[in-house]
Amino acid sequence: MIRKIILVLLIFIYPSVALGQQANQKIADKNFVIVNGFMFGATIFNTEATFLAIKKCPSCMGLDPTVQPSINLDKRLAVYSMMMMLNGDAALAGYILKKNKNKYWWLAPVAMGTIASVMGGMNMRFVF
Repeated sequence: MIRKIILVLLIFIYPSVALGQQANQKIADKNFVIVNGFMFGATIFNTEATFLAIKKCPSCMGLDPTVQPSINLDKRLAVYSMMMMLNGDAALAGYILKKNKNKYWWLAPVAMGTIASVMGGMNMRFVF
């Protein structure tokens, strides 16, 4: 139930705040930092929850297909570098879209952050 409430807050309420900004504001403003901070924080949460779940349940497999080869080798650095590269691409895309005054600049970072949060939450069931 709490997971559904958080998803509703992230998907429906925050975009209204992001869309309500002034057109003449600078590009990397508070909303940009909050959206990208959520995305990077959710990725860190997902990565750590995945490694904790693999440690507690060695026969379990992570759901994220991009990190499965590295998780089997217990290569935390490889997983972080791969996921942060994808996050950097989404942040750059959001920056370019916001610079071009596109009102949906927030969509890619929020979607990636939400996916990482849900996947990290699903991995937490193996930790406790």
